[in-house]
Amino acid sequence: MIIRCTQKLLKELRIKPAEPEVISDVGSWHANLLRIDRRKCVLFTHDMTLFSLFVAGLKRPDFEHIPTGHKFRLSRLR
Repeated sequence: MIIRCTQKLLKELRIKPAEPEVISDVGSWHANLLRIDRRKCVLFTHDMTLFSLFVAGLKRPDFEHIPTGHKFRLSRLR
């Protein structure tokens, strides 16, 4: 599974982008950091189907789990 993040989200996650080893459109997602009423939210969108998953009200500790925790949830949606 590949999650392509915006620069804002990468900065919040405190990680550097990496080139994917295998490019697959089936498991490819985009993620964007949004702020709504001063709350941090992440919008995940599947590249092929445009199915979107909105995660609202995230705090600093929650961002530490996005690279691992949400990857599992996104893979179960397929």
